[in-house]
Amino acid sequence: MINLSGSNPKRQIFRAREGSVAIWIAVMLPGIIMAAAMAIEVGGWGAAQISMQRSADSAASAGITYLMSQATPGAASALQSTVVYASRIAQLNQVLGGGGTPTAVAVCSGTSGCGTGASVTGYTVTNGNIVASIDTSTIPSTLSLQVSRQVPAVISTLFDSRTSYTISAASSARWIPAFNSGGSVGGNNGSGQPCILALAGDNGITTGTDIDDVGTGTIYAPNCTIRSNGGMVDKGSNTITAKAIYTSGSFSKTGSGTVSAPIYQNQRQIPDPYANNATLQPALSNANTAAAAAAINCTGTQPTCTGPVGATVCASTMCTINPGTYAGFSTNGSGTFTLNPGLYTFTGGISLGGSTTVTGTDVTILMGAGSASSPSILYVGGSVSLSLSAPATTTVSTWAGSAATRPIPGIMFASLSTGSSKYSGSNDSPNIGVFYYPNGPVTVSGSGSTGSPGCAEVIAYSISLNGTPSFDSSTCVSTYGAIGFNSTPSSAMAQLVQ
Repeated sequence: MINLSGSNPKRQIFRAREGSVAIWIAVMLPGIIMAAAMAIEVGGWGAAQISMQRSADSAASAGITYLMSQATPGAASALQSTVVYASRIAQLNQVLGGGGTPTAVAVCSGTSGCGTGASVTGYTVTNGNIVASIDTSTIPSTLSLQVSRQVPAVISTLFDSRTSYTISAASSARWIPAFNSGGSVGGNNGSGQPCILALAGDNGITTGTDIDDVGTGTIYAPNCTIRSNGGMVDKGSNTITAKAIYTSGSFSKTGSGTVSAPIYQNQRQIPDPYANNATLQPALSNANTAAAAAAINCTGTQPTCTGPVGATVCASTMCTINPGTYAGFSTNGSGTFTLNPGLYTFTGGISLGGSTTVTGTDVTILMGAGSASSPSILYVGGSVSLSLSAPATTTVSTWAGSAATRPIPGIMFASLSTGSSKYSGSNDSPNIGVFYYPNGPVTVSGSGSTGSPGCAEVIAYSISLNGTPSFDSSTCVSTYGAIGFNSTPSSAMAQLVQ
């Protein structure tokens, strides 16, 4: 109780309040000090975690680099010495290791251990708080490190009976090989030039599915690689044959088909090889803005074509079409259409249907992109037999026609459209050249053949595979002047994958 007699009442009240504040500070101060100390302790754990992760990353990278410096990286002795080496690197980075020389132990498939006839799938070594292992069942081999450290508990012992806590980290690394001048990848039987390239992941996002296989036939690319800047899903019953498959994301298999190709996941993305091409890109820009003549429309068994005068010449069951700039191109019926050599620019869409046959040698077809709300569409479907060949380098260099009709070396078809297009057909004649569709999804199906060796590359934003198409990139650069590029970076490197 406050006594107000014989003194200033207000002064007595202030003195009473001052006393209560002092009491509250005295009560709360230990808690404040404890909280601050706890924050410092937890911060120390975080710093230890960062240090452990750096130790694991550096040991994994150093170990896989050491493996690939060996004369025979796949030899058992090289694999065993690599896991020992990686554990020693982690130990040098102040992760506690055991004494003496650690021993690498084989890891085998099956439940019976490494008995007679067992397949060795890797090696592992335990060195104190360090576990290093290499998995040879993956392509390429993956080296993994798991490290841990005990950190003391001080303030936290007031809330927990433990006197220390375990801080751990893990890291995995793979060796990303370089391609040699002959187009093969060191240590693997693969060709550097992809014949199927999906670009959708080139914005840095790799979680999407850029390539999916949904069919029941055969995807045949024995002389080239398949490359996705995102993921790839095999969800059909197709058989896929390729030199190798590279994905920047993951490769997953949900169907019943078979894959005859080594699979390399989590690869660095590669850029669009034609993004800055000084010949193709201006021509595509022109296809978007050019003043076009009327569209060419052809129908019937003995086809009749409408369009600009001189664009087509028809006789009996066949029509010949001349190069130029038109608003669009469509066919239907069962006629045969031959495209004379040269450059064809269609500012609008292209639709080839019915059971028509469309052929052309030394031909480049450019299609305008259309608008954002109504993009131009390429449709090749039905029972169309399509056989087109892009010009070789020597053909273009000796071109006798005008510059306006000069085709582009190696380019069979190109468009910047964002529309969903279909490139199909049923023929046994080769389609030769690069199909370039970087901004839109495309379905590639049918039974188009490229021959072997040959040149048939599909570069698109995303690709859906179906039917029995075949691909090849063996002569794209050397004969047809297409741009040469690889499925992986041009220099070998160790890459962290976890």
